[in-house]
Amino acid sequence: YRNGLFYGRNVVFDEAHNLNKLVTNFYTREFEEFSNFRFPSPSRGDCFKGKNFGEDIQITSKEYVEQSLTDYLSELEYKLKTGSKKDIPLDDKLKDLIRQVTYQIDNCDKPYFAYNLVDNKGVKTFKSTPINVTSILSKTFYKPNKKLIFMSATILNEEVFCDEMGIPLKEAFVYRMPCSFNPKNHVIKFIKEPQNMSSKNRVKGLDKVFKSVEKILENHKDEKGIIHTQTYAVATKLLSRLENPRLTFDRSISKALKLHDSKRGSVLLSPALKEGVDLKGDKSTFQIIL
Repeated sequence: YRNGLFYGRNVVFDEAHNLNKLVTNFYTREFEEFSNFRFPSPSRGDCFKGKNFGEDIQITSKEYVEQSLTDYLSELEYKLKTGSKKDIPLDDKLKDLIRQVTYQIDNCDKPYFAYNLVDNKGVKTFKSTPINVTSILSKTFYKPNKKLIFMSATILNEEVFCDEMGIPLKEAFVYRMPCSFNPKNHVIKFIKEPQNMSSKNRVKGLDKVFKSVEKILENHKDEKGIIHTQTYAVATKLLSRLENPRLTFDRSISKALKLHDSKRGSVLLSPALKEGVDLKGDKSTFQIIL
């Protein structure tokens, strides 16, 4: 946390359009109460919604954040000091948690994070979520490293990307590779009767979608392709409903791709193959997106 990520390296970052989301997830922290410690209830002046407005309270007071986390840190350090010397895995977990809490205390006066106090059946969790990703990236990712290469097929405007990521455009070199795909092959066809695929209506929607998928597979019976689903649940339902031997499904991406290469007329089925998979030439001449 203090010296930065990949300190002093040359870093290549693929799928760079996900960087903002990745940093947000990586630096989101949750600190849960334990038997000897309870987070104090914030006063109305310490929070945005008021302490009786729902179970998720947005904390706005720096003093409350700093004091609550400082008290939490003291309890963690006491647990580490008085714990069993034989319990090494627990010690390592406590040390890591102490580092995380210390980082939050050191940065609570900076506009990096939003803080929430979440009450789940009487057990409170103190949650910090990054809101200023560019500052975090600059401190922990840009400055500590030498050269950074950001790769992506979906960065449509380099000026917007640099602005969102906090990269001065004058310090960036941009190279855009020519596309090797034939635009004439980029034909997109929509199902004539779109279905509601929300969780509440998915069962009814899938019944009609299955028929459309069967028809598409029949129209491309000698070709390889891929079906993108929203979830593994949808994928397994499609697999059991169609009972088509052409469908290739495995939660292991490497195994699925290996099967796809060796099987005639194979059609990959997965929610996890939207990025990072290169199906060149005849490995995929059509795609179905559900």
